[in-house]
Amino acid sequence: MIASRALPINLRVIGYLMLVLLLLGMTALPTQAATTLPPVNNFATAQLKMQATVSIGGLKGVSYGAGAVVMPDRTSLWLATDESPELTEIVQIGGTVYMREGDKPWEITNETPLSPDIFRPISAQLNELQESANSVTFMGDALVGDVPTKHYQLWISPEKLFDQVDDIGLPLGDDVLALLNNSIIKYDFWIGANDGFLHQQLNTIILPASSFEGIEIPEITIETLVTYFDINNPNLSVNAPI
Repeated sequence: MIASRALPINLRVIGYLMLVLLLLGMTALPTQAATTLPPVNNFATAQLKMQATVSIGGLKGVSYGAGAVVMPDRTSLWLATDESPELTEIVQIGGTVYMREGDKPWEITNETPLSPDIFRPISAQLNELQESANSVTFMGDALVGDVPTKHYQLWISPEKLFDQVDDIGLPLGDDVLALLNNSIIKYDFWIGANDGFLHQQLNTIILPASSFEGIEIPEITIETLVTYFDINNPNLSVNAPI
């Protein structure tokens, strides 16, 4: 949930871009030396916390939340924004999705805002992403909380993004593709130095100032930070709310 207070642009454009860019990646070539990602272990359970920031011109919206993932097919998540105390809660168990907004009752819905990749093994997702990357850069050692990790940065070209968009059938027009063409995305991954788990990831998306359907759009920066913790806790569970 991204706050949209007085944003001077077409919000449909932002929705399109976030749908595509948060699932896929692209950018110009970096200048640092390339390497490869180390092997990544898949966790059975984990808690997570997230924060997403959208900056458009001089305006900024922040959303945040937390939840849990229990493989192979259970997840829960609550989301809020910096402008409203109302929570949106989501529970998915297999193909069934439960949602609640604020104090409203829980409902079963056929639509989910969660990525279809959420239940795929992280190792497989990173391997596929790495195969499409122009390069992967080792950025150094870092602590995520008190966990020692290796920090990597990954980049993908616009051409490879467009190939993936065609493969999954997203209907993007020429104007949207033109906006994406000069955009920049970098994926940062913090992988445990001792346990090989993914402990944190940061997606940074920059759309340069441009125009869309005659509307002038200022530079847009979207940052999404997700941190995983309490990994493989056997007592962690996700249950249907109704």
